[in-house]
Amino acid sequence: MAKSIPPPEDEQAVYTVMHKYCMAQDFRFNDQELKLIAATMFQHFEATGWRSGKNVIPFWPALAKRWLCNEVQRNPKRMPLFGKEKPTPVYATQKDNQTLKDKIRKKLERDRNESTS
Repeated sequence: MAKSIPPPEDEQAVYTVMHKYCMAQDFRFNDQELKLIAATMFQHFEATGWRSGKNVIPFWPALAKRWLCNEVQRNPKRMPLFGKEKPTPVYATQKDNQTLKDKIRKKLERDRNESTS
């Protein structure tokens, strides 16, 4: 079982744990957003007496990391890009796909014409 530690004294303690975890996982939150998330979590669990259901939370840093992971799942833009410069655009509609195909076709034709000239 995980070691039991006392609840954090203030929002800053939660922020510190979340900030270190963001740096380790390469999550993309600015400082202001991270402070807001830490404050929200701290206030929520202060109101519940640092309990989850009927159970006392024994190790709140793990809970802070989980809270942060839930935020990332709600907003995938916060996830690391894993070496890519930019995410690949997703063309959701048939019209968008056709527009992309037309652009590629025109570029290929232009390249062919330039190479034969």
